[in-house]
Amino acid sequence: MNAGNGITEDRTSNTTWGKHAEEALLDSELRYRRLFETVQDAILILDGDTGKVIDANKFILDMLGFPLDYFIGKYLWELGFLKDKFFAQTAFMKLKSEGYIRYEDLPLETKLGRAINVEFVCNIYSIGDKNIIQCNIRDITEGKMFVEENRARLTAIENYSEDAIISKTLDGIITKWNAGAERIYGYSAQEIVGKNISILDPPDNPIATALIIERIKKGEPIIRYETVRRKKDGGLADISLTVSEIRDANTGLIGISSIAHDITKRKQIEDALRSSETRYRRLFETAHDGILILDFETGHIVDVNPFLINLLGYSHEQFLGKRMWEIGLFKDIVANKDNFEELQRKEYIRYDDLPLETADGRKIAVEFVSNVYKVNNKKVIQCNIRDITERKMMTDLVETSLAEKETLLREIHHRVKNNLQIISSLLNLQIRKTDDPTTVEVLKDCQARVLSMALVHEHLYKGKDFSFIDLKNYIPSLGTELLQSYRTTSESVRFDLNIPDISIDINTAIPVGLIINELITNSLKYAFKGRKDGKLSITANETHQVLTLIVADNGIGIPEGITLENPTSLGLRLVKTLTDQIDGTVAIDRTEGTKFVFTFPILAGQQTKRSE
Repeated sequence: MNAGNGITEDRTSNTTWGKHAEEALLDSELRYRRLFETVQDAILILDGDTGKVIDANKFILDMLGFPLDYFIGKYLWELGFLKDKFFAQTAFMKLKSEGYIRYEDLPLETKLGRAINVEFVCNIYSIGDKNIIQCNIRDITEGKMFVEENRARLTAIENYSEDAIISKTLDGIITKWNAGAERIYGYSAQEIVGKNISILDPPDNPIATALIIERIKKGEPIIRYETVRRKKDGGLADISLTVSEIRDANTGLIGISSIAHDITKRKQIEDALRSSETRYRRLFETAHDGILILDFETGHIVDVNPFLINLLGYSHEQFLGKRMWEIGLFKDIVANKDNFEELQRKEYIRYDDLPLETADGRKIAVEFVSNVYKVNNKKVIQCNIRDITERKMMTDLVETSLAEKETLLREIHHRVKNNLQIISSLLNLQIRKTDDPTTVEVLKDCQARVLSMALVHEHLYKGKDFSFIDLKNYIPSLGTELLQSYRTTSESVRFDLNIPDISIDINTAIPVGLIINELITNSLKYAFKGRKDGKLSITANETHQVLTLIVADNGIGIPEGITLENPTSLGLRLVKTLTDQIDGTVAIDRTEGTKFVFTFPILAGQQTKRSE
């Protein structure tokens, strides 16, 4: 009976343990999927044996413009954004051979044909007995122009990093030893620079460092290698070690650099679900954005990624267990108590331009996004923090430069308009002093032409866009000015305008204005002689980037013998020349009065305002 009861209890215990394990696995998978979908890196997951894509996150779909089904089931070299298929196949073979590939400046092409440059990193890791490839792809197009500034910033990060950053020669002689290394290993820089790195080898593995150096010499990078190192006091430290080569552009491999992160405390944490947690931790620690994980109820920080530690200069210990408003950089900014309560209510907040201050007093601007999700049936908060200082600086510079250029263009158009008005005034003075009717007529024609050009510049400097003018406003203004100029002959003429909101650029506007000026002037002077009234109409419309302009009057009409190919006046000769100048066509209809029908091409961007 007791034996029976023992078996029952054991089965019950096993069932309970299995249920907890399944729940824990689901929670860990949820954290992995949450980070996979929200991290601001493009990620591809490939089958490690075949190279076929088995998953892609939303960020890479948005970055390249392809849908998810475009990726799934295809080989890496079948994807269109990698233009060189042979290169992709070679890279895959190298990845399978070495377990890691990295390209710092790889050209890609989006679905829309836009060329971008990316950092492309792939690692192979195992989930159970299956090999998985994770490729992290980051758009560095804008960042290329800041390479030198980034190097300077990396130097600052190295100086304030809590990690041990060590440089050494190919023989293992230490040449650089930062404050993080002093904290972890206990040696000061004065004590250890010049000594061999093997001083850190543990007693049970005295050739560990030598083997690592040999691997680096063979071109085998070591990424986050967990090992044990001996400290100055004889104790052992569990560390995560990243070792890479230092190369000179001319002489090749010249040294070795390593970053050691103290994981002694982390090693004490039980990892019951190793495979799923490995994927989660890899994404969390290799993300190129700062990430904080908070307790939803209290606001206490339960995790922080290395990128944020390096970015802000606070140690891992300064984050853990504290609430956000207890850390100096967040005081009186965003993570105060009121805004934390807002986050608890809404479960999402976003700040596109948040000012922060690093531990060393450096001012930076960040994008700050917080989301709430559940782990082990308990709500947690994930905060993604991205440094946008350089991007903001460049945006401010561009906006300042544009404002200066707009002011300059406005002043230029204003001065041109004033100068043309001075010319018009001088012509008007000459008209008053001239008795010869023919000369007066010629001067008035010249004055009208100057006026049409001055009006273009007046509309440009008064408008919002210095490249385009609105025909709906410009043509009535020109017509009014001409009616006043020829008021003795135009008092009985009625204007009929049908002009929608069409914008044309200055290179088209000036010829069109001069053409309209010549035709209105001719109509006012000749079309209505001997008549008590008359109508002059102007119609414009735009379709398929072609402007159609119709200028017509119901006057006596142009004699049959006069054509634009055989003009008898300077005005008609100008109409023909200006039309050809902007690649237009013109036809004359003499059915009722005179009608000129013009067509002009409109460049891309010169669309009607109705389409905006």
